[in-house]
Amino acid sequence: MKRTIRPLHKRDLDALLSIERASFSLPWTREMMAAEFEKSYAFFTGLFQEGRLAGFCLSWVLFDEGHIADFAVHPDFRRQGAGGVLLDAVLEKMRQRGALTVWLEVRVSNHPARALYRSRGFIEAGQRKNYYTDTGEDALVMQLTLEKGRKNDIIQHAKEE
Repeated sequence: MKRTIRPLHKRDLDALLSIERASFSLPWTREMMAAEFEKSYAFFTGLFQEGRLAGFCLSWVLFDEGHIADFAVHPDFRRQGAGGVLLDAVLEKMRQRGALTVWLEVRVSNHPARALYRSRGFIEAGQRKNYYTDTGEDALVMQLTLEKGRKNDIIQHAKEE
């Protein structure tokens, strides 16, 4: 199975939004997503499989902090390792841009995502009460420390497999 990672551009917005809507009960709007392409600190990364956009990540790097703002894999490609491949690529790109720490929020009930993040070394750092406005569900805040100047061991291990 051939997988390709590449930056996403505005021309990818329709495919990106299709995955967003299939993945979340409270999806980002077209306007919100389009605005992210204009931010100097924001970047989208896409994973393509079988010629289709299988997943994407919206990331921010400001100074030495990274934030995973949005991460989704199309339902057709879940449970096949696509999320791990995409996350590894994003973490490496964030490290290259100078991130020493990466943060994200994830629904408390999203056990598959939490397991993916833990598998890459993220730890639970806190909780945001009533974070998700559609259900009032709490978000777990997860954090990963990257080492400056070298690849994260987890990332390197995944690339060697």
